[in-house]
Amino acid sequence: AHLPIRIGSLIRRLRLKAELSHEQLSNRSNVHRTYFTSIENGVVDISAFKLICICNALKIDPSKFFEILETEEKTGE
Repeated sequence: AHLPIRIGSLIRRLRLKAELSHEQLSNRSNVHRTYFTSIENGVVDISAFKLICICNALKIDPSKFFEILETEEKTGE
């Protein structure tokens, strides 16, 4: 799948696992809620800065985020 879609999908899954709403995560990461929705839907290309902010809000190291993303790509998830 297209990279923004894969990134957005992983962010959504991590957000739901953390039991956070869009609003809660957007507040914690300082990313506007509507833009955050676009990120999760893979509609926009996310900057490295915004992705790091979201990872920090999800309490996941950015390197771990990319490790998960790479593993999913290799396994076809």
